[in-house]
Amino acid sequence: MHSFFKLILLVLLACTFVKTNAQDSVVVRIHPSYGHAGAFHRWFLGENYRKEWSMEVRLPVVHISAFHGGLTPERLGGGMQSKSLRLVDKDRREWVIRSVEKIPDLVVPEKLRQTFAKDLVDDATSAQNPFAALLVPPVADVLQIPHTNPIICFIAPDLALGQYEKTFAGTAVVLEERAPFKQSDNTLEVIGKLTEDNNNAYDAVSFLKARMIDLLFADWDRHEDQWRWHAVDNGSGKTWIPIPRDRDQVVSVTEGVLPHLVKGLYTMPRVPGFTEKIRKPRHYFFKSAFLNGYGPSQFSHEQWTAIVNDFVRAVTDSVLEASIARLPGPVYKLRHEVFFRKLRSRREQLPAAMEDYYRFINETVDVRLTDRDEKVE
Repeated sequence: MHSFFKLILLVLLACTFVKTNAQDSVVVRIHPSYGHAGAFHRWFLGENYRKEWSMEVRLPVVHISAFHGGLTPERLGGGMQSKSLRLVDKDRREWVIRSVEKIPDLVVPEKLRQTFAKDLVDDATSAQNPFAALLVPPVADVLQIPHTNPIICFIAPDLALGQYEKTFAGTAVVLEERAPFKQSDNTLEVIGKLTEDNNNAYDAVSFLKARMIDLLFADWDRHEDQWRWHAVDNGSGKTWIPIPRDRDQVVSVTEGVLPHLVKGLYTMPRVPGFTEKIRKPRHYFFKSAFLNGYGPSQFSHEQWTAIVNDFVRAVTDSVLEASIARLPGPVYKLRHEVFFRKLRSRREQLPAAMEDYYRFINETVDVRLTDRDEKVE
């Protein structure tokens, strides 16, 4: 009886239940208040993805004690906008859950949390599509880029959550493996190994293609912590394979008078968001430029162009369709036409955009060497 009342309380607090279908799925509204904005509000702060955040969508219900043989919580994650929790399965493979709904308190200075600033930051989240992470895997698959396999689901009350049950039960989350390999390293560890020994390397072709996926989907927030790296033996050292992760900014938009003003005056990079035309690719690549100066990324123009052309040939219309088809049914119906048109247009513009970026990074060439003896010609 106590468990029953606890479930009811969680449902009321989350304000997400609309109706249920047995125990395998639930219909939720992720953030209903975004849909309450009036005409002036939408003009001033943007239409964004308010419909997706506030519409009814059906999500699978996950019991972590049963998922993938059972997951055991280890510790809270360090996300700046989401509640996150790290877990391990019976094989000690790491998993993570992140709340789909963002927490403005985490990014607003404490002294401003009781002011309109918190409301502005909260509303700005409507520029992110809550289901964006689902779009990437089909494109990554065809390019043979390792990736996580996100599931957007509803976390059921479960004693296996332990002290974290109150925080995560009754919420919509992104659930995914932390990396598709059991062992992986972070970016700073990899850079340290690259500097230490010139027998160490990374798969620069895959890294460039992964960055092109970022450009295709207008995912500009690709700093060092958004990557994991899997090491393989290359005979004389190690080669690290890039694993992109955390896709919150995929297809994010910049709409509304105030966001355009703020981005134009104060922010870097000044990305226009998921638009039909690619503008200033260097801004999208600003945060993922941390390996530009290392040896494996010193592509000749001929090599660079060949990689770009391979990417464009691989990402066919059917791949784009498969990507969009992963969205929940109501979201697919709402966005299919515009997403397909934008993605197709951005794909066709990739060769010109990548040519622009190649010339930009080679105006002043940055070459970083290792701590070993080097010969440079």
